[in-house]
Amino acid sequence: MGELLLASQASFEGLGGHGHAPGQERGGNVGAPQGQPGLGLGPSQDAPGRRGPGARATPGLSSAREGTALLPRLPHLASPPRTLSRDLRIQVYLGGPKAQIGLALLGLGLALFLAVAPRTDVSSLWHFAGNVATAGGTVVATHRVPALQPGDRWPRALTLQEIRFSFQPASPEAPSVEATAWWIGGFRDPGDSVTVEHLLDRPEIARLHGTWRSPFPPWALLTVLLPIAGVWILVPAVREARLALRLMRQGAVTRGEFWARDDVPSPIGLPPLHHLEYRYTPEGAEEPLALQWSTHSPLVLSDGPETPVIYDPEAPAEARLLVTLPGPFRLDEDGHFQPLEPATSRRALVLPILSALLVLVAGVTAFL
Repeated sequence: MGELLLASQASFEGLGGHGHAPGQERGGNVGAPQGQPGLGLGPSQDAPGRRGPGARATPGLSSAREGTALLPRLPHLASPPRTLSRDLRIQVYLGGPKAQIGLALLGLGLALFLAVAPRTDVSSLWHFAGNVATAGGTVVATHRVPALQPGDRWPRALTLQEIRFSFQPASPEAPSVEATAWWIGGFRDPGDSVTVEHLLDRPEIARLHGTWRSPFPPWALLTVLLPIAGVWILVPAVREARLALRLMRQGAVTRGEFWARDDVPSPIGLPPLHHLEYRYTPEGAEEPLALQWSTHSPLVLSDGPETPVIYDPEAPAEARLLVTLPGPFRLDEDGHFQPLEPATSRRALVLPILSALLVLVAGVTAFL
């Protein structure tokens, strides 16, 4: 048979599927030649909360010929283990929106953290929390950081200033000390009188009152939250990709019957979240298993009455709707999964490479 095109939900409409937004007539089926039954895919018109076999609210979903049940044509898959190309693996791991967002946050966050952390006044959190003395001092010299002051029109309150000052410690026998403080806004000029905070036993550890001893204050370490957020998004995406590749490599296909749908309205104006449930029976099993899937897309896949489900024969509860596997991909005539376009995997590599280069540059710059 000819090649069968399949797509993930995100790519469904753009790959020739006949999806329409709710309220429009249902068209044909993805991957089906004209005049033949397809995969049973299309937009849903189901009423929220309907349950039971084939639960749906829209008439006319059986087939073009009234009274004829529309059953999906199960795609032919090669015998496992199936070979997956490098392009397909790259696409599955890195091509999804969650993986791309996670990598972007991880790369940007690490680069920002590496640039900020070595220049952050972390020690002030404990140095100036206890035995601290104050003394009068004088500004010796000041320097406004050019990188943060591109011209006279740069807002004064956002200009970073390095302040060199001298003071006589609280202990009369101690020699005078020079130290450096950093501040944003509130400029000081040479000769200005200032209040100095210093440790009693180590007067060389000093700062001007309300400033810090390095270019960035301790709260700049909050930049670590960006890479943490990236990892938090990336880890589930990698787990889902690993499952998808395992199903592509050794999964079996069976018919999944739409069972239930619940719509949860979004409190912030986003499309409602559609919770769908399918029932499928793995080969050799006596009882069907349930498969849940949620999506914000209006092109939900619940109007079957059936749609192909791919599951792991060694762990039948590990299953996905075939069209929700990361894509877009296609099945060739031998039943192997192939990327729909090889260029897709190359595009998926652009952001990871840029993120890695950004982290490398930030790391080298931080330790020069």
